Amino acid sequence: MIFLKESDTVLTDDEWRIAIDIDLSMYQETISTIKADLLLAEQKREFTSISELQQIETLLQQLGVKLYEFHHFLPRMDRGLINLGSTVLKTLFGTATISDIYQLHNTLEETKSRNKDIVHSLSQQLTYIKKLGATSDMNTDVIANLSSIMKDNIIKSHNRF
Repeated sequence: MIFLKESDTVLTDDEWRIAIDIDLSMYQETISTIKADLLLAEQKREFTSISELQQIETLLQQLGVKLYEFHHFLPRMDRGLINLGSTVLKTLFGTATISDIYQLHNTLEETKSRNKDIVHSLSQQLTYIKKLGATSDMNTDVIANLSSIMKDNIIKSHNRF
């Protein structure tokens, strides 16, 4: 492995990742400059043969393809190189790993959902109790009214005899 430039090391999550920022623009600029010079050399054809220029052009194309493939390979290089980091810290110091945090987050979401269900259920029960109270009050009034009517009817029928 060749280190082109000093860069930051990032230690995160359950994995320790080594992040290297490789700037490929310098290589792309160099290839572009050589291709431009190659075109000028092909136009002049004074000192080099066409077969040599074609070999150089082929090599430049191969280099461009390899650079392109390397560029697309880089984003996938952020895999964890040492997956022990947080596990060792958890064992030694009791720090939370990312999986512990995800589990805690999921538990909190479940609890929040259950709390919403409980609040909704209690709200419905309160509504039913209020309706039951209103119905009971109305039934009490109706029974009192019926009993007074019955009382009046009994008194009237008793007076006739």
